[in-house]
Amino acid sequence: MKLSFEQLQNCLFPNGIENYSFEDFEKHRSAENEDIKIRFEDFKDGNYSGEERNLYILWRDDVCLYVGISRNNVWNRWFGNLSPHYSYYGSQVGRCVLRNQPESMEWEIELRYIGFFNDLEETESELIFQLDPLFNVIYNTKKLSEKKQKLKNLLLYGKEKHISNEGVILE
Repeated sequence: MKLSFEQLQNCLFPNGIENYSFEDFEKHRSAENEDIKIRFEDFKDGNYSGEERNLYILWRDDVCLYVGISRNNVWNRWFGNLSPHYSYYGSQVGRCVLRNQPESMEWEIELRYIGFFNDLEETESELIFQLDPLFNVIYNTKKLSEKKQKLKNLLLYGKEKHISNEGVILE
């Protein structure tokens, strides 16, 4: 799904472009902090440059799986902090990546630098609303279609259990 120019502008400048300094814009535009989209395995192995990125979008083909933010470092959010995504005890999206290896190592993660935003959570919530990811619960007010629910169940459990949007197994 592609965002229109207006949607992207609203994500980039939620309070209007006039509220951001030239220095903020230049830091964002530096080559070190350009938005990138790489294979998950390259991300896992640290095969990319730029430590400043603080928003990530996980993709499986053209399906958005998750949108997230990190105030410190995206790699640490996935692999290094006290409650990393990439753990069977972590988040659903982390268990999904682990469960679907080696295929999931070919999925793509988009890394963005959002340093000049006044409200990182607002940007995250807008992208969640626009991209409708499978695994975001907070800010995602849309009910999953039957097709998306089946894909989510298949990725999480390896079979098509009938699970409501509230996470209750209805077998």
